[in-house]
Amino acid sequence: MSFITPVALLSALVSWGFLIMTFVNLLSGHLDTRTCQTDCVSNYYFISAAFGLAAGALATLSVFRSGVTFGQVVSWLFAVSPITIVFAIFLIGYLGTAAH
Repeated sequence: MSFITPVALLSALVSWGFLIMTFVNLLSGHLDTRTCQTDCVSNYYFISAAFGLAAGALATLSVFRSGVTFGQVVSWLFAVSPITIVFAIFLIGYLGTAAH
């Protein structure tokens, strides 16, 4: 296992953490009563996207460099999952505002 794979997994773990923090703050009640307002949630969202992009790129590079093994594919799926969730949220939000 090269140095790239652990860095990709660590970046994916950080991305998952910020994504979970985003959902926890979005689902924590009314906007007026939340301690984390809109700017805070958007920061969590974009930080999760940045770490997710880095994790996806590093995991893809790791798979191409060391060959396709079961462990590499599982780590790639773990690394790419947060960015797909972030892009799905973006797409849903964009299509929801474009329909009005």
